[in-house]
Amino acid sequence: QSLHRDRSFSDDGRMLHKNCAASLMLNCKDMTTEAQSFVDGELGLWRRIQVRFHLFVCKYCRRYLLQLKLTIGTLQQSDLLDDESLNPTESEIDDLVARLKQHDK
Repeated sequence: QSLHRDRSFSDDGRMLHKNCAASLMLNCKDMTTEAQSFVDGELGLWRRIQVRFHLFVCKYCRRYLLQLKLTIGTLQQSDLLDDESLNPTESEIDDLVARLKQHDK
């Protein structure tokens, strides 16, 4: 019995050591990179399960995801996503980067 106490199973049924199973868990940093894909429905089954489990245990990421969804909804309702003036040209981006660099000096 103690032999199996620190083991669990991967998504394909292989037995893993307890520390390996813990590495399959998402952390909050992972959530920030996966949140948009999760909202857009672009994640595979296993990644969706990982995200949902993390959301189950982390109130901060639940808040983050709710804020992301609210922001997307607000932008969609305001038609700002279709506003061409919000798509800067390459030169406008270069000018902004130059001004930020000047400000840092």
